[in-house]
Amino acid sequence: MIIKDKARYALFCQEYKNLPVYFNNWYLDYACGENNWEVLICIENEQLYGVLPFYKSTIPLLGKKIGMPRITPFMGVYLVIPEGLKKVSRGSLEKKVVGELVDALPKFCYFNVRFHRSFGNWLPFFWKGYLQQTMYTYVIPDISNTEEVFANFKSSVRNKIRKAEHLVTVELSQDIETFYLLNKMSFERQNKKIGYDLANLKRMDEVFARNNARRIFLAKGNDGRVHSALYLTFDRVTAYVHLIGEDPALRNSGAGALLVWEAIKYAHRDLGLTEFDFEGSVIENIEENRRAYGADQVPYHRIRKVNSFMLRLAFSVIKW
Repeated sequence: MIIKDKARYALFCQEYKNLPVYFNNWYLDYACGENNWEVLICIENEQLYGVLPFYKSTIPLLGKKIGMPRITPFMGVYLVIPEGLKKVSRGSLEKKVVGELVDALPKFCYFNVRFHRSFGNWLPFFWKGYLQQTMYTYVIPDISNTEEVFANFKSSVRNKIRKAEHLVTVELSQDIETFYLLNKMSFERQNKKIGYDLANLKRMDEVFARNNARRIFLAKGNDGRVHSALYLTFDRVTAYVHLIGEDPALRNSGAGALLVWEAIKYAHRDLGLTEFDFEGSVIENIEENRRAYGADQVPYHRIRKVNSFMLRLAFSVIKW
């Protein structure tokens, strides 16, 4: 049975310890707007088996769109399948749950969602005419042995860290304005426009801070200049490199590598977390950088469907 019940979902978010941070109702209220997201819950005999929160917007003249809110790495289906089931039973249950969630989606002109890496079987979407694209994130699955984690870094990364330790000091900060400045510099260095303004980032930071789900790391030189900044988000299991920034004039200090290393140690030592997720990219130079930290390449799904004839026509002549 599929229900729409945000109160029930809020309770689930509070109680379920393995839920990725971006699925939390408080995050969705910020990222989507309280009235711009809904959730489908698959539940039988009070047992919850899966959820599908989704962000809804409108494309003028065409209809409803289900997509991704800004600065959000993933959404989609999250399954809660009981432990101990035989593979055949688990597979059958997953197929049933995902199929029911897909069937319960409202009418839309366009669906485009990046799913969490824990979601594997997208066939129920395929059978309903959806398309899939494999994307990748990079994950260090066990950060409990930080010496081993460091040893798995590429030698060039370890050298950058050792160099930076003599040039900068890493500190925790509440200075979201300085972080934004560094973050914006990183976009400008690549001749890209940042996709959000300071006011939006402040709203995001207020939500994460209120729910004790973020840390801001800054690397400062002896002259007080900030070389690099890292915005770490986390849930009860995983730390995420959510946003980063560097001063292009100071990139050679190696401060960016040092911040990643310090964030990994902090996530294990101070937060008691087990995983470290770089939040992925298929951009070649970013992929190479993430892989240099010894992280595992982990696939996830980007699932899409176009129901609008006009959109299909437009997408047939442009890259989508």
